[in-house]
Amino acid sequence: MEETYKEYARSIWRDYNILPDVLEAEKQFRDQERAFAAAQAVLANYPEGFGICLIHGHGALDHGEILLASGDVSEPTKISETLDFYPERWLASGKPYEFTTRPTKMPSPALLEGFKTAMRGNTSLGLCYPMLEDGEVSPKPRMEWTEGRRILTRLRKDGEVVDAQIPTSWTLQGEGLSAAWYCNVWCPPKTTKSGSGHSERELLIYALLRRRT
Repeated sequence: MEETYKEYARSIWRDYNILPDVLEAEKQFRDQERAFAAAQAVLANYPEGFGICLIHGHGALDHGEILLASGDVSEPTKISETLDFYPERWLASGKPYEFTTRPTKMPSPALLEGFKTAMRGNTSLGLCYPMLEDGEVSPKPRMEWTEGRRILTRLRKDGEVVDAQIPTSWTLQGEGLSAAWYCNVWCPPKTTKSGSGHSERELLIYALLRRRT
């Protein structure tokens, strides 16, 4: 399996570059209530330590690059320049699309097949491995934002309420799903998939709509 994902990673830039940005990913996510309920049931049936994620991309990868996380920073990295990398997020098809330098584990074939079946063709959600190096889930949700080609992360502050943050991953906590990761909607120009950034007007409309839901 290790060689399989490392070989596939050499061409992942093609698949990665057609992923929607986080705003478009949320817009495309249909039938959310059913999808979350189905995903929760699968995670409960296969307690392997995985969570679910809203599939989206950050910027574009060049030929031979992967998005690689190291500590609190993820950035495009040439495969030829890194010796060890491990899948961290998987598409609904089971193919990994983001990687990390910390050891992870692969979802079992039964989990992958169960998740794919449960999604019924919905490609908005994928699997993620949220465990830290000590084998525990982060005690607080994390948030990420883009600066140039780098994606930075930090713990979300207690009581922090930011309308322009979208939850992008969830873990099974007790009997329900809990948001574990948020993406800051605002990205400076030239850092989004389109390269145009998000306008203040677009973000204001987005924030108002979120307050009404």
